[in-house]
Amino acid sequence: MINRATERFPRPRRWAWPLITLFVGIEAAAKWINPLFHPKGTYAGHYRFTDIEFATILTIAWLALFAITLSPIHLRRGRATKLGTVLSVFLLTGAVCDQTFTYWSVWFGHVWCGVHAFSIRTTEADPELIYKHRPGITWTGQKTPECYRIDFRTDEQGFRNPPGIRQANLVFIGDSVTEAGEVPEGQTFVRRAESMVGERAVNLGVFCYGPQQELVVLKRYGLKYRPTVVIWQVTEWNDLEDAERFAQGIVDARRVLPWKTFYENHSLVVKLIAKLFPPRRRNVVDFELTGGSIERRVIWPFVNTVPACPTGLAETRRILSEAHRLCRAQGAEFVVVCVPAQQRVLAPFIRTKDAREEARYRPASGSDVPNDVTHALAAICNDLGCAFIDVTPALRRRATEDNRHIYIKNDTHLDVDGHAVVAREIVERLGMPATGLLSDATRSPSDTTGR
Repeated sequence: MINRATERFPRPRRWAWPLITLFVGIEAAAKWINPLFHPKGTYAGHYRFTDIEFATILTIAWLALFAITLSPIHLRRGRATKLGTVLSVFLLTGAVCDQTFTYWSVWFGHVWCGVHAFSIRTTEADPELIYKHRPGITWTGQKTPECYRIDFRTDEQGFRNPPGIRQANLVFIGDSVTEAGEVPEGQTFVRRAESMVGERAVNLGVFCYGPQQELVVLKRYGLKYRPTVVIWQVTEWNDLEDAERFAQGIVDARRVLPWKTFYENHSLVVKLIAKLFPPRRRNVVDFELTGGSIERRVIWPFVNTVPACPTGLAETRRILSEAHRLCRAQGAEFVVVCVPAQQRVLAPFIRTKDAREEARYRPASGSDVPNDVTHALAAICNDLGCAFIDVTPALRRRATEDNRHIYIKNDTHLDVDGHAVVAREIVERLGMPATGLLSDATRSPSDTTGR
């Protein structure tokens, strides 16, 4: 008697499951192996996120098919149905949970400024500043493994200061270079200058702030300290870009970035992949330390932002002019300090491997061009009649003596020697002696901070 069900749904041939298993296995292997010979991404130096994602799914499918192939022939269909259902539910649930977490993280878990996200546990939204630190934060840890272990705190206003400061003769305005979350508070140029001058100083630097936000900080907080001197720190490598983005209204990343960007930065799956397949660092070069040893270090090639950011430059000029006017009206001296990109200081110690790398780090035109940020700032300050300090020459001199702690390894920010140099330059510009300022900085990091 003919079984109509069997006639409608014939059983697959004995070799069908092994053939499918072999095919999926080959595809999975190709997804894992091909990027090793033809790198397309940064994960483990070879993979893109999609490569790992598809390779993992194919590997899971291959394992399931392999288990089915090993089963007795009469049990294969039933086990295939069960395994297929379980895997489909697992993958679908994982995808939904991952997307839900990413959505919550983007829209509810963070305060946004430009392309940067800050946890609502330590920051709060602000109509003018976009975001600010919450007052009374205490945190102990390291920004990165190469940074120092620090005790970070915020005062009643949300800045990196001891509590209870009501008046300060020195007010420092800036971004992450001034806030200096990479080094202990006592090693920052703010506290070093305070110690040398013998006058109370307040640190109003906040990471990722640009010139427009810094002007708000000066008006809302800085001038209330009744300072005699306001030191406005400019970061050569990103302040014009920050001013440009802010002027264009790109201050809320959720309005301008595609979902793919959010997913790559906040997805739990992406974070897991980054743990298992650490992304390859770019711009890694051989760096000769004082003493002759060579280490691999990330150093970003210098990019002159002036040609690309005309609006940012115009905004910076306008903001510095207004800040200078406000300080003069209150009887405070206004000083602008420019901190250079690390490549412009450390380029002589980079041991390039080929002509391409040589051109990136030591271009024929040199690292000092007449239309760069430093020259533009010098011209602005000359027009305003305010003091301008370019710390590049002093940092270069210090690097010839000892280049180990000018900039944090694999970071763009100043190390303890760099902070000491900046403090010395500021103090000397204020007419105060700077002898002994480098005495603590020249000690090893383990002696001063426990990095």
